[in-house]
Amino acid sequence: MNLLDSIDAFLFDCDGVMWKGDALIDSVLDTLDMLQAMGKKLVFVTNNSTKSRKQYANKFHFLGIYVSEPKHIDNDYRSVAMKRRNKKIM
Repeated sequence: MNLLDSIDAFLFDCDGVMWKGDALIDSVLDTLDMLQAMGKKLVFVTNNSTKSRKQYANKFHFLGIYVSEPKHIDNDYRSVAMKRRNKKIM
């Protein structure tokens, strides 16, 4: 078994890693296509709090990134998820 076969899920930072401005970084589409073909779970994360999850979905579409059931995790989403899990947050 090689390293890639032993990994089930991949997290990708968006801004500055997958794209810069409105331009994709080289090989992003090929990499995502390959991982999807292998049945890997893809999760997209960002610390950019200026865009909603819907805005990120629109950006994915604009850039030609079509992934099955994309998961976009941003600061707001993480905060809500943490509050749901933990009744008390300091």
